[in-house]
Amino acid sequence: MQEYRFAVKRTVIQIVLWGIGLGSGAYAAGYSSWLSGLALGTITSIVYFLFMSCRVRKSVELPPHKAVSYMRVGWAIRLIFILLMLVLSVQIPSVHFWAAVAGMLSLQVVLLLNGGILILKSLLGAVKKHPL
Repeated sequence: MQEYRFAVKRTVIQIVLWGIGLGSGAYAAGYSSWLSGLALGTITSIVYFLFMSCRVRKSVELPPHKAVSYMRVGWAIRLIFILLMLVLSVQIPSVHFWAAVAGMLSLQVVLLLNGGILILKSLLGAVKKHPL
């Protein structure tokens, strides 16, 4: 369980850092009007990930058939949450919609980068073990 908590914390920190980097890049490029959308999207991504993490942690204790239905209900709740955030970003004039969408993709970018790093480490480890 300690490893799980560490992985969740690490991923949240990576999402925050990605959001800060994205916001800094937007600001430096002159798109400061996008900052509120990026912030809303990044926060949505963090909350989505935390919802998902809690569901996964709780489903471990359930029998398999109940865990599946528990995760399906959680998926529906997370989808509704994302749709509400998208509607909110459309309704608030100071929030740039596409910036909010870019911020919401922070979790996917972080997971993709983590997967790529894991693959590179695995390949480099295999090369070190088996030199040509």
